[in-house]
Amino acid sequence: MENQYLDGRAVMQCGDETAAEVDRELRVLMKDCYKQAKALLEETQRKCEDQLAQTQSQCEQLQETARKAADAYWEDARQKIDEYHRARVDLQQSLQMDEDGFTVPLQMLENLGE
Repeated sequence: MENQYLDGRAVMQCGDETAAEVDRELRVLMKDCYKQAKALLEETQRKCEDQLAQTQSQCEQLQETARKAADAYWEDARQKIDEYHRARVDLQQSLQMDEDGFTVPLQMLENLGE
């Protein structure tokens, strides 16, 4: 209730003993609310930390999977490049120039000589 004659502050229409009892009860309620809020925040923080740890673990697993896939891709690419180079060298070794400057398979030249 406001005091209409003073500065507009709330004024209780009760005795000092009652006001002290109200203050004690108010402190108890405020402490209880503080404890509940703190417990709720701690629980929420734990849940967030657990979720963060799980997300970080999933991210690390994805990174490892991506690394393995990239390694496998590049290994396959290296093998294909090596195969290409070997086939090119084999082809070059199997071809010879004839008298007119044409490239023909070496096997054909050998057959012509018979």
